[in-house]
Amino acid sequence: MGLFDLTIIISIVIISYIMYIIMDLRLVASLYSWSLYVWSLFIILVIISLFRPTFRYIIYIFLIFYYNNVKLLIDVSTNIYKIYKNGKQKDNFLIRNMCTNILNDNFRFIHNFNNIPKIPTIFVCNYIHDRIENIALFTFPINICPIFASALTSLNNIATPIIFREDKDSNYNKIKNKISTVHNKGFHIFSYIETAYSSIDKNGIGKLRSGMFSIAKELGITITPVVIDRIHYSNFSIINKQNFQIYIGESIHVTDIKNDMYNTKKLFRTKINEFLCQKYNNVF
Repeated sequence: MGLFDLTIIISIVIISYIMYIIMDLRLVASLYSWSLYVWSLFIILVIISLFRPTFRYIIYIFLIFYYNNVKLLIDVSTNIYKIYKNGKQKDNFLIRNMCTNILNDNFRFIHNFNNIPKIPTIFVCNYIHDRIENIALFTFPINICPIFASALTSLNNIATPIIFREDKDSNYNKIKNKISTVHNKGFHIFSYIETAYSSIDKNGIGKLRSGMFSIAKELGITITPVVIDRIHYSNFSIINKQNFQIYIGESIHVTDIKNDMYNTKKLFRTKINEFLCQKYNNVF
């Protein structure tokens, strides 16, 4: 390895470290921006290796450290291809199996689905910190209808039914009517109710929206809190083998919205901290 190669390596290390700091250690793993720092570095190495064969060894080292990241990306990409290959045939059972397999194959997947109520409920959940964590809601072994922002209407081609939030002015009554219709068909409802959230390192819980509690009270539907774990990244966005948990709380009949929201937020915070403490327990 010559001086030129050494100079390139040092430059890549410095640039990648600056990227890492600028991104404030918040390296998301999603189909849109999956660990931008990691994949940018990988692409740079691949391009350079076309002209400098020595760098292929560095790529091998890269793949050793980021094996779990690469495996997770391949699993997600492969399954999404299968979903779209299925065409317009919306198969919720297929989606459920794929999402469950992704979590089982890449993490130690822990849940208490036995606590899911038999009577359809409104699941209220903490907001995900990482887009890949969205697949967790599709692993529920029940008929479930998630509520998403209108910007995600493309998901309607994958699973059914899905309720999309529209403009804020007339949104509440529309959502309430849609929930009532879907609930009467035997579907559970799923909604993220956390608005603003802390960084992944703080493990905090942001402000909760009251809409689902109000709708549940008016329609006489129970609320069931759900806490979804957060994927933990070690230094430089490496995903190590770890636990990934889903906790289903006890269903409640909404009587005091403010108090019920307080207790729900308290549960979110407690379980998120427990998940963090148990992140690497009994993994191997």
